[in-house]
Amino acid sequence: MAATYEPIATTTVSGGSTNTINFTSIPATYTDLKLVITYALSGGSALFMTYNNNTSSIYSDTNLDGDGTSASSSRRTNQTKISILSNGTEVGFHQIDIFSYAGSTYKTCLVAQSLDGSQNYVRRQVGLAQTTSAISSIKFELGNPEYFTAGSTATLFGILKA
Repeated sequence: MAATYEPIATTTVSGGSTNTINFTSIPATYTDLKLVITYALSGGSALFMTYNNNTSSIYSDTNLDGDGTSASSSRRTNQTKISILSNGTEVGFHQIDIFSYAGSTYKTCLVAQSLDGSQNYVRRQVGLAQTTSAISSIKFELGNPEYFTAGSTATLFGILKA
């Protein structure tokens, strides 16, 4: 069965003083969610993601990284947020699929990340939030004092009948 993507919300950064992007009041009417983020940063930092403003130690992630020369992997558990790779002032592109976000099981996501510039870096990541609560908000936050540059965009899609 073909999936239908419906845009729920888009945020475009207009200035250089924003270090968070929030999606709130996410309706529970879809089977899955997809986020597409394109950005440039004011400096080197990590991009963090949390659900429902929950910063308890419920998050974990497993990563596979590559730069065209070498590959590596890592795993983190009992984290207060999912750390999504960002580095330097590179241009970044992320696609994040969040599965069964309104269901009563733990929340899993698949992240495809690419950085373009001097890093030329890719990461594939699986994230887990040990919560059975429906996701009604998603927050992306950069480590201080970094900011999204003007023109950075994040779009949240709802997926029907996945």
